[in-house]
Amino acid sequence: MPDKYQLNDIPINTGSDVALSSSMGGFTWDGLARRYLLHAPDSYSAATPVPLVIGRHGGRGDGRAFETMSSLSSYSDVLGFIVVYPDAYELVRAWEDGRGLFVPLGINDVSFLKELIRRIRLKYNIDADRIYMTGFS
Repeated sequence: MPDKYQLNDIPINTGSDVALSSSMGGFTWDGLARRYLLHAPDSYSAATPVPLVIGRHGGRGDGRAFETMSSLSSYSDVLGFIVVYPDAYELVRAWEDGRGLFVPLGINDVSFLKELIRRIRLKYNIDADRIYMTGFS
């Protein structure tokens, strides 16, 4: 990973050029179908541990829209980290934030995100000390 970049060194996603190397994935967790979009830079090599960034969309959004709005995949390509954009459960399209609003539906986003990280670490060489989460509401 390069030592230093300025923000203007990194191409910003204009919305029409969503990263072509991003791929959809999903699995059933706690009986619910959960989806995510994952982007690994072309420079990824299993020989070198890389950071993982989890980009969480706001309410009523989804991972693909957050990829477009955030430009994190463009940063990933330049800086060499993997980024994943999980979707909140499709019926509510919002995250269980600890208030218990979606507990009756069986939604546990903390356990889903932990499992997502575990599964990504099985496939990619992720530096366990450099796992980050970002997002907005």
